[in-house]
Amino acid sequence: MKRIITLTLLIFIWQPLISQEIQESIERYESLKVESHSKLQQIRKTGLRKKQLKRHSNIERTSDRSTFDLKSLDSLITQEWDHNLNAWENDVRERFVYDTNNLLTENLLSIWNSNTQSWQVFQKDEYTFDGNEQLVEQLTYFQYIPGTWNLYEKVEFSYDANSNETMETRYLWDAVNSIWIPSYKYESTYDMNGKITLYSGFEWFPGVSQWLNSFKDEYFYTNGVLTSELSSYWNYGTNQWDNASQVFYTYVANQLITEIIQTWDLNSNLWINVNKMEYTYNTNSFLASEILSLWDTNSNEWELHYKDDYQYDTNDNLSEGLYSEWDETSDVWESYYKDEFVYDLNFTLADLILPYFYERDIPQDISSINNMLIGYFGFEYINQVWVDNQKTLLYYSDYDNPLEVNEFESLEAFNLYPNPVNSILFIDSQMPIDKVTIYTITGQKVKVIYSDVKAIQLDKIPSGIYLLQIQSNDRTISKKLIKK
Repeated sequence: MKRIITLTLLIFIWQPLISQEIQESIERYESLKVESHSKLQQIRKTGLRKKQLKRHSNIERTSDRSTFDLKSLDSLITQEWDHNLNAWENDVRERFVYDTNNLLTENLLSIWNSNTQSWQVFQKDEYTFDGNEQLVEQLTYFQYIPGTWNLYEKVEFSYDANSNETMETRYLWDAVNSIWIPSYKYESTYDMNGKITLYSGFEWFPGVSQWLNSFKDEYFYTNGVLTSELSSYWNYGTNQWDNASQVFYTYVANQLITEIIQTWDLNSNLWINVNKMEYTYNTNSFLASEILSLWDTNSNEWELHYKDDYQYDTNDNLSEGLYSEWDETSDVWESYYKDEFVYDLNFTLADLILPYFYERDIPQDISSINNMLIGYFGFEYINQVWVDNQKTLLYYSDYDNPLEVNEFESLEAFNLYPNPVNSILFIDSQMPIDKVTIYTITGQKVKVIYSDVKAIQLDKIPSGIYLLQIQSNDRTISKKLIKK
């Protein structure tokens, strides 16, 4: 199961038709009241926002740089590889605006119009924070007609004295009557130790003008450790709670090892196994792999299905995700997708100003981004070769992203071959080269050549992904290099 780790930064997949987008949004709201909140999802959600919203004040206290030296994440651009044109095609762009307290106030999302070859602003989110830097309101707009914003959704947040999120209320904008219509509400209850014990969902029924039960998730602990969850849905016919799903967690040395999800079978009135997740960790206690097995009702046994493997750099930044599917015929794991993350190790998170949701979509069992993330690359495994699929470049204030490449300009300026390379890399350039620098994907300098070089010996460089920078006259061109 290819995990999209995107920070909000990488997750937007937009349909070309606006009507499809709106319909999908409505369907998403409908699914909110029936989805299972397994795998600590809600615990992470409710406990994470407090940490995220306090990040900015912590940055200023812990960073060696002054406030004026902090780098704010201003924008990101996601591109997809066009196999027909053999070039990158723009897909999505996000821009971020912050207030004087370095809190996010606006997020603009644009989609690429391939017909006009220009960015089309599509969605805007506005954020309001209270005096404790807690998010209290989020407004979402869509732009169907250029230059005209249409209100779509409002989300209000409430917190307890310990800054735990206790309520999230959603409204949809009624453009005809110019009023907000309640849609869904989510309430969280905590124990005296701040651990969530109940997460409840409610749906607004205009006919009776009141909130009615939709679902509830109950969390159970042993010695302060979550051991199980029980999800139930409200049956409007019987006016009672019906079982939906349950999750059981097993730990070894305080590390989650297995997670088993079961659903309630209405025909047999029994719990039925659905899937099982198994986790392993590296020596630094970061998630190394997770394996998904599905329950076979015919054989009554678990069958392997997907496996995700993760690697980290020396700073414990997540550097690679490898995704594989089990081949029952040959009994082997077949890789099909790979993520690679690139960082500038000269900057830590304490040097950055980031949107509050920076870590929202990063699984907390993987959790690791400690430096400035500047790029994400996604590859598909086709015919035994990794091929480009997607990339996202992140842009910070007063900072030139070294991964920025004008594909057409670089093709005209120089050509690298072979790439991937075994030992000798040849450079065919139409202009004199002043300097060639090779970096690892973690930003470490590997090799520097100050000459108009035509060939570089790379046999002593370990296999992996590298960034090659060529300086010529007043410009620098970057290219990804693969060493076999």
